[in-house]
Amino acid sequence: MHVVLDANEGTCPLCGVRRQVQKTVARQGVSLALGRVVIDQTMRTCATGCVSGKVGRAPQLAALFPVRATVGYDVMVHVGLERFTRHRQRDEIRAALAGEGIAL
Repeated sequence: MHVVLDANEGTCPLCGVRRQVQKTVARQGVSLALGRVVIDQTMRTCATGCVSGKVGRAPQLAALFPVRATVGYDVMVHVGLERFTRHRQRDEIRAALAGEGIAL
């Protein structure tokens, strides 16, 4: 799956100038909900350089993946529940996830 996110799209809340593209970052990750996904995130900044022009992660991306992680929160929770509440071993969890198309 390929997802395109555009962070801070629109105009600057302070000066009203349309934001310009600062950089585009490509990330790859694995999620139970999405499977293997490639995310292209476009980061924008204020063209005038005012304080509100700071660039951050898209909130949609922050809700799915931790910073610098390639595995989504939902996979981490799934592994934790399997490991500590169902007393499964790592190999059993990996095999179950591989059956769902997620290779760790």
